[in-house]
Amino acid sequence: MRKKRDHRSKRDFPGIRAVPEESGDGGDEVVRLDSEGVQEGPKVERLKVGRPARVKRSWPSGSRTELAVDLKSDTPEVDGVVEEVKDLEELWEGGRSKIPKVPIGWVVVLIGFVVSVLVVALWKIPKGDSNLDRKVAKVAEMLEVERQNNIEAAGLADQIQNVIEAYLEAETVEEKLKYVRMPARVRPLMEDYYKAQPLVPTSAGVVYHFEPVAVGNYPFVFLKMALKKGGTVMLLLEETQDGEVKVDWESQVAYQVMTLDEFVEKRPTEGVEFRVLVEYDEYYSFEFSDSDRYVSLMIKERDDPGFLFGYVERYSDTHDQLIEILGKERGVMKPMILKVRFLPGGRGARTVLVEEVVSPGWAVVSAPGEVEEEE
Repeated sequence: MRKKRDHRSKRDFPGIRAVPEESGDGGDEVVRLDSEGVQEGPKVERLKVGRPARVKRSWPSGSRTELAVDLKSDTPEVDGVVEEVKDLEELWEGGRSKIPKVPIGWVVVLIGFVVSVLVVALWKIPKGDSNLDRKVAKVAEMLEVERQNNIEAAGLADQIQNVIEAYLEAETVEEKLKYVRMPARVRPLMEDYYKAQPLVPTSAGVVYHFEPVAVGNYPFVFLKMALKKGGTVMLLLEETQDGEVKVDWESQVAYQVMTLDEFVEKRPTEGVEFRVLVEYDEYYSFEFSDSDRYVSLMIKERDDPGFLFGYVERYSDTHDQLIEILGKERGVMKPMILKVRFLPGGRGARTVLVEEVVSPGWAVVSAPGEVEEEE
């Protein structure tokens, strides 16, 4: 139903009357109305609130998060309100995220899961008390084993340092033999080696590389040391069955019975052992030109420029040993001891047959259980 329009004028409202423009009767104070009928009172200036400065967050190590907000306004109450709003917006990914609505069903499931876990835990506590002492004792035993291992490791480190210092500072073969492995085997080799070049003692320095390695199935420690007087020494160490640390002298000097160049000149047809660096090659020639029958190898010395082209018969035991050491990919060079020889009547100047992989490294290892005694 349409309402009737109210046609009453301003004069129909009680308490409102028209006043002439010029009035000086000094009567009651008159309040003037503007054209819209709004009472004019004291002017109220708009509150000026500056744009909030950038929020600087500092994340202390404690659990509270401090927010430094600089709002340039003249009203502290507004500052507090704006700060709270800004804080909430910043906490929800820069003020763009909204608080996610979680279905009530998931809340119920979560609460039920937590309650069930607590019930199971409380139910198990009485039953677990009987095993608690046993578990504590097991942990204590493990910690004690770890402590003993640390003590032994520290003792072994001191022993290694002492052995290296004495080995490097030795001035005679007899003195040096005290610190080398397999002294009976090594004695004639050392005597022969130091006839050709003097034994020069040196001072130990700083170990900058320390790595457990295996030669075959035998554990060693390989280390690199920067010497006090300059230069670097690489040593292979073994802990004997008696708990002593010994240096592998042969690998340290890369001992050879002759150089590869001398071997090429003599052309022996009996196998000779060499400490060499080996990698796959693709050179086939003369008596070893059949690539279906042979695998080609590049054989080099560490300290001399001599080299050989070595060949091993495919699918032989020696080939299988090389695959274990080198893998099947080219470009991998590894140290090893090889026994090689020339074929009778062979035409290649540097082409040799690889008879045997004596060792997958430069250390000679003993058979299991074999203990060498000094003569």
